[in-house]
Amino acid sequence: MPLDLPGMTGTMDVKVRDASGAETQFIQVGQSFTIELDWTINGAAVALGDPANQWHVRGRLESVGPPAFERQLAQEFVTNFVPTPGHAYTASITPTGAADQPGEGVYELAVLLDLRRPNGTRLPARGFQDGIQLDFFS
Repeated sequence: MPLDLPGMTGTMDVKVRDASGAETQFIQVGQSFTIELDWTINGAAVALGDPANQWHVRGRLESVGPPAFERQLAQEFVTNFVPTPGHAYTASITPTGAADQPGEGVYELAVLLDLRRPNGTRLPARGFQDGIQLDFFS
């Protein structure tokens, strides 16, 4: 999916892997899974960026039907900004707590990416990929 950022362009790609590491949209209830995000950015503004800034990656899961379930999965993944055009970033989020594990059903995953200053304030550099449907089964 393309990223459109002030003075920068880029791409992001999301994959979901089951406990065996296979890419999937079907996850057995109670089994671990990992959300992977790969992204790159290019453009003149990249080289001007502050390496003290940090990318924050979050995964959110929401039920498509009952019962209602909506939450951020695990802690944010945080990595430093690299002021090199074309730098390949990778983030992995593996929900570990019981509260992060939904019951049977179909859920929609949204993965959000944003760039923040060292004090935590957001910069106008963000992207997201949503509409990824995951089917949790017994």
